Amino acid sequence: MADKQSGAILKIAIVGSDLHAWSTAARLAVALRNQGVTITVVAASEINPPPVVAFGTSAHAYHQALGVREVDLIKHLNGAYRYGTRYLAWGSADDDVIHTFSPCGEMLERVHFHHFLSRLRLQGETIDPEHYSLAASASRQNKFTHPQANTPYQLIDYAMQFDGHRYAQFIRSFALDNGVKHVVAGVHQVVRSKDSGDIQRLVLTDQSELEADFLFDASGSIAALISGALHVPWKSWSNCLPYDQQLELMRNTRAATPVVNKLINNAAGWLRTDAVPGVTFAQQVYCSKSTTADQALAAAEQACAGDEPLRVSGSRELQVGIRTHSWQNNCVAVGAAAASLTPLYFDEYHFTHTALDRWLSLYPLCGDSTLSAEEYNRMTRLEYASARDIHTLRLLTERPSSEPTSSPAHEVVWPNSLLHRVALFEQTGQVAFYESDLLEKHQWVSLFMACGIWPQRYDPLAAKISLDDSRRVVGAIADKIVQSAHKMPDHDALLRAIRNTQ
Repeated sequence: MADKQSGAILKIAIVGSDLHAWSTAARLAVALRNQGVTITVVAASEINPPPVVAFGTSAHAYHQALGVREVDLIKHLNGAYRYGTRYLAWGSADDDVIHTFSPCGEMLERVHFHHFLSRLRLQGETIDPEHYSLAASASRQNKFTHPQANTPYQLIDYAMQFDGHRYAQFIRSFALDNGVKHVVAGVHQVVRSKDSGDIQRLVLTDQSELEADFLFDASGSIAALISGALHVPWKSWSNCLPYDQQLELMRNTRAATPVVNKLINNAAGWLRTDAVPGVTFAQQVYCSKSTTADQALAAAEQACAGDEPLRVSGSRELQVGIRTHSWQNNCVAVGAAAASLTPLYFDEYHFTHTALDRWLSLYPLCGDSTLSAEEYNRMTRLEYASARDIHTLRLLTERPSSEPTSSPAHEVVWPNSLLHRVALFEQTGQVAFYESDLLEKHQWVSLFMACGIWPQRYDPLAAKISLDDSRRVVGAIADKIVQSAHKMPDHDALLRAIRNTQ
């Protein structure tokens, strides 16, 4: 129990056996080191990770907080780098667009670059945003380099992905080596306080009991604590994201390791692929109302032809939505217990990483944590609403016109917040930016343009430069990008060099 004199949290329990549970344990073990806190993971089974674990840019801060060097992760966990996502066949059969984490172009006369592109486009010129993105240009050639100050590469941003089984072993071992305890059991019963409603202890399937002052529910969609014990409702977002099934496949491959993942629009829905050296992991997302599992498999195989056949590695039901409160009483839900989206844009681990940062910033050392919980829940809802808008935007703006009207894409409802974002950008070229937004302003701009959404107006300050000068300056930036990308090292060659370091 908590220290009765101060109310301080001394015992933390984490329920769950997946990467979200062990990632939570690892982060808390480091953050709460030397504070007299005991952390216990209650997991009846071993971690069963996907073949490839893909992270977003937020994972840099997570791994830095653990004190782990990036080069060691890449070397020992069969890692790879990623500049962004390549979208195939989303607007038409031959559409091929790369959207990166990095800015497009550069500021000119204190005016954002997209205003100059918009001005030229409104003059009738054909504009391809990729020509002004160093990361996109490098991705076409499968080249990679880290950001370097005072060079053309200084604004490049990137993410990483790893062999799933190696990463799972690493994060579990890291947590245990840093003092986390592991009880091999499931939860049989949850005992709550009759006065406060807080969870007091867990009765486990091995007949032992575990007391806890605070708990994290990482039990997946089962949500054993936040739903099963605390009865926090679930809010469905199926009206915005009407896909409910995911087929998981993998293959061994001798092909080059791409520096982008792929999102391929196909007859069943869409397919996401992520790769590390020697392995490709594919996730086919579809709607069971209009597509069978066999049809989804056939669509995935057709969209993902390669040197080796695809093998089915798993499947799962997608329950897209959010828990109305992720922090209830003395429990915080993470992973699918808190919310669930399709893998269309963000990796699921991003939300666990930011949830832990958020909780630690509000860490209730003692006393009543009601206000902390309210603030945590408010920020969590904003973050997931931003993610919902981003996912919905992709579905709404680039579905093939030949798609039958029975397709789930035709049932998508625009969230009001997304309607406002799009309307503001189309009418003014400005970006609505909110607290807890998941994208920087330049990333929203790149996403809009990648989706074919362009402003009908531009910043008047862009007109201070004549059209001829604008063409010349914009063309010079495109030329510099071609030259800079050409000088970058090959992605696989860089990965081999890292693995061969002593």
